[in-house]
Amino acid sequence: MKKNLIALLLLYIVQLIGSCSESDNGDFCDCSGSDATFEFTVTGFQIEASLDPDLTDFNEGQSFSLNTPVPKEDLLLTIRLKSDSKEISTVQKKSNQFSFGFQSSYACSCLAPSLIVANPIQSIQVLQRSPEIEEFTDISSVIRVSSFFDPTEGLMSIEEALEKARMYESQRYFVENYDIRNTDLNAIADEAIFQIVITLSTDEVFTQLTPAIKFQ
Repeated sequence: MKKNLIALLLLYIVQLIGSCSESDNGDFCDCSGSDATFEFTVTGFQIEASLDPDLTDFNEGQSFSLNTPVPKEDLLLTIRLKSDSKEISTVQKKSNQFSFGFQSSYACSCLAPSLIVANPIQSIQVLQRSPEIEEFTDISSVIRVSSFFDPTEGLMSIEEALEKARMYESQRYFVENYDIRNTDLNAIADEAIFQIVITLSTDEVFTQLTPAIKFQ
């Protein structure tokens, strides 16, 4: 899995291994924390500009000089969400007793941690303007988001990416990073400032700007 997913499943695996041994109080089924519910709250985001590792010989995340023009098709903007998380509830463990006539055996049932996003993303807008122009132009329709898991799945529209993120959240994963690319070179100015606007379900809006980026 790519690093842009916080895998709560890892917590579940670690705790499940621990639950398979007898605890200090003699209780075989110890699911402490494995069936907890965690709440994530989006608190902001930052933008990182780099050269697309799938299209260049650069390592993933390697930045470039803003004074050196870059090919438009090589630009990769990464939206990194900032969030707070806390455990809000824990369900008591369950032990099922089975009788086989001579002895009793206990089957341990541990649930994976559940995930709730208090303020999920409602929309993401990508805008751009030239340094000498004050007004931004919305280019969201030509922006595509990389697959969160398998790059061979192809690129997604912003709406498709948000829908996929909600699906992952229902499976106990929090999508932390969005890698976005431009698919229409004519839509980008030769020197551009990008503005990312994220609107949450609570109507809270976060906005970030990139420095001016020069293109070849």
